[in-house]
Amino acid sequence: MLNKEKKWRSIAVRPENKEILDALGRKTHRSPGPFVEKLLTDYLEYKSKQEKISVDQYVKNLMEVYGDRT
Repeated sequence: MLNKEKKWRSIAVRPENKEILDALGRKTHRSPGPFVEKLLTDYLEYKSKQEKISVDQYVKNLMEVYGDRT
């Protein structure tokens, strides 16, 4: 979605949180990657609703202020 240069990125998760992530994934029939994507999507929808703007506009605003700083 946001990173067009690479298809996949890795993230670090503490072992105890990885166990929780795995359990939640098993409960919802998702592997960790798609589960994290769902969490991100749900959070973006929640925040955009709070600000009464579209998800696309929320993401655009977010990226303008806090986007890639490399």
